[in-house]
Amino acid sequence: MSKKFLEIYDLKKKPINSVSITTHCYNIEKLFNLSDIYLQKKKRNEFNATKNYLKILKKKIFISLYEELNKLHKVNYDYKYWEIILTPWLILFLDKTFDKFTRLNKFLSLNNRDYFTYDYFNRKKIIPTNYECLQQQTYDTKEWDYQINLELIKNFYSNRINCKIKKDTKFDKLIKNYYENCSNTYYYKKNFNYLLGKKNKIVFFKGHFGRKNIIILNSKFFQLPNYFSITYKKDMVKLNKIRNNLVLNFKVKNKYEKYLSKNLFSHLPTFLLEQFNYYNDSYHHYMPDKPKLIFNTNNLWWNTLLMFYTANMKFTKKTKLVTYQHGFGYGIFESLYTDHEYNISDVFFTWGWKEKKKNQKLGVNRIFSRNKNANKILFVHRTNKRFPINEEYNYDEFNWIKYLKHLIKIPSLINEEFRREIVYRVHSGNLCNEFQFLKKRMSKIEFSDINKPIDNSIKESRIVVCTYLDTVFLQCLASNIPVISFFNFKEFNISVKNKNMLEDLKKHNVIFDNYENLCNHINSKFKNIDDWWFSDKIQRAILKFKNNHAYYEKHKNSKIIKSIKYILKNDKIK
Repeated sequence: MSKKFLEIYDLKKKPINSVSITTHCYNIEKLFNLSDIYLQKKKRNEFNATKNYLKILKKKIFISLYEELNKLHKVNYDYKYWEIILTPWLILFLDKTFDKFTRLNKFLSLNNRDYFTYDYFNRKKIIPTNYECLQQQTYDTKEWDYQINLELIKNFYSNRINCKIKKDTKFDKLIKNYYENCSNTYYYKKNFNYLLGKKNKIVFFKGHFGRKNIIILNSKFFQLPNYFSITYKKDMVKLNKIRNNLVLNFKVKNKYEKYLSKNLFSHLPTFLLEQFNYYNDSYHHYMPDKPKLIFNTNNLWWNTLLMFYTANMKFTKKTKLVTYQHGFGYGIFESLYTDHEYNISDVFFTWGWKEKKKNQKLGVNRIFSRNKNANKILFVHRTNKRFPINEEYNYDEFNWIKYLKHLIKIPSLINEEFRREIVYRVHSGNLCNEFQFLKKRMSKIEFSDINKPIDNSIKESRIVVCTYLDTVFLQCLASNIPVISFFNFKEFNISVKNKNMLEDLKKHNVIFDNYENLCNHINSKFKNIDDWWFSDKIQRAILKFKNNHAYYEKHKNSKIIKSIKYILKNDKIK
């Protein structure tokens, strides 16, 4: 039996006798029409098992890794310091590589054929330099996906998959372009007032909170905003050969953990190894020297310099870190991503939920308004990751394609007299080119401009329909704008408390687990949607959920100021 070609990189030209295990959605048309083994639906227990496994594994690896990094850099930073800098990368790396490992395992276990593939990699590894380019420019690229698949094959599956070295100047050029575009070192750029803010005792990171609010908050503490911007220069970092010789020592239980032990150091971003000293010292000239408190929203996921600054201030100055929830999912779903923000914070401002002492109820980050004569039906859609993430959402390729097919079908389920009022809004991320894909298939449907704020689309909408539970759903609830959402209860594990609240919204037709029922509700209520939404029955039904997850605080800044003053005075939360 002749060997089949195993496609682990999206080739335009490939052997006739081939099978693909690439799952990326750069070519969403290809994925949409794919019907092979990798469009099998994963069961919920598979996702749950993965979440639990990665949670335990992350803790085990983290301790060994940060201890080794301390030795390498001849420092003695504590767990909390490294948690801020290291955890976002580690979570993502484990998520991405474990997915590829399990896919290869599953594929080979379901058949007994042998395969061959092409090895184009005669250059150095694709290594991210900072958090700014970590995901979309590195881990969500075909080249990095290919690199990991090839590495796993060489480590564990060479007896089944033969890697044939093949020269390709086009591939070499792709890798070269990656380094030219992403090998950057980020710098603070001095602004006119950076010296005036050098003595600030409270540091406010803008993030999702808005410049206006930051100015107000600073003024209440009689300080000027410490504005700074970031610039960068091309900096082709020379990789240290030591990264390829280091082995992470921890108790290995399976093949995947063996892979991590052998290869994890070689994949460390340069800010953790070669550029560590630079990033660890660079903030001194620009940021406040002795802040008592740092206020943050989402910056500690993507801003490398601010992450190092925060870690150092917490370690050396015992600075308090106050973090503000910036999206959906917190307090509803279990996630390593949301858990991380909570764990590193001394105080965590939520959109309503309050389960532990460090939680402070603050409310949603923004609300919307609606015109009286609004007449549109706005459908808000999610975007998928270019490559699946096991831990974040129960959305593998099967569920993603199923979701897209529902989106295409929805207009046909809306009464013809209302159909012309439909507006589709794709997530601004548009990571898989969903906007172009859906627009092509629904040429008669109006699409909202993804480059413009969603506020304008909501303002013209009689009802907002979220095709998944998302941030917009919570913000519309807080704004008391008629909104309904689709949510498949079977795909997620949620706490009993939250499940009961969501089930109650389902009972009152605010949440649906069936698209036909959702559209039938629009058809029956659209002409008099306000009569339904503002009825005592519906307002009572949404109140409990709003108080827990979509709370609106009119005097948000005053509450923040009061809480900060209390923390500073008492060195503890209120």
